[in-house]
Amino acid sequence: MDDCNYETGYVIYKDEFLEDHTLLILGRSDLEVSMAQKHGYHIKEELTLTESNRNNLQSINNKPASEAYFKILNLPVLEISDLRDEICALNPLAIKDMKTDELQILFSMSRGRNTIDLTVSQSIPQESKLYLVEADIEESKKATLESIKAAFSSGNIKDPRVGIIFSCVGRSTFYFERSLAEIEEIKSRFKYTDIGGAYLNGTIYEKSDWVSEGTTSTLLIGNNLKKRSER
Repeated sequence: MDDCNYETGYVIYKDEFLEDHTLLILGRSDLEVSMAQKHGYHIKEELTLTESNRNNLQSINNKPASEAYFKILNLPVLEISDLRDEICALNPLAIKDMKTDELQILFSMSRGRNTIDLTVSQSIPQESKLYLVEADIEESKKATLESIKAAFSSGNIKDPRVGIIFSCVGRSTFYFERSLAEIEEIKSRFKYTDIGGAYLNGTIYEKSDWVSEGTTSTLLIGNNLKKRSER
């Protein structure tokens, strides 16, 4: 998927554009790895997905999905065609990951003002529990820094050599022009660590099979490990 709106993207392989393909990059290292993911959402209301077809949500609480979603927000049914839309960024849907019980955020798309369904990035089984969540703006602004802290404190790496940060483009709703300031703050905390990153359509957490929108994931890599007394 590509384009911030779940349209079909392409993979370039051997000078060919391949539709409906996934690019997989594998690497091997003896270095220690630590990863964490953070967002700034909290549950506002629990819902039941009463009818679905893969990633197309057709009925929520026995009502047309878009109608149920927008009614909770006290809004008429509107079109949402981009992940950077304020509505889906501030009040997305979520599902609890079965492995970790953590919230995985789903920005929903609504195609046309008369639509009755919603589209999300993941296939969700019928009768699953859904959650309407709400962004805590201040917590959402700090998601990147909090993910760095969590990756550092939960792992064994004392002095990371490389830090890779994956941040969802939907977070632009929270920090607007703060992205450069955010990068400078990260660099000041890790003066001797090479930092790289990307703004993506959602991010993937190591303990989960889900792509979670509106989040930041931090991957730290290094070989200078903490002593037992420092863990």
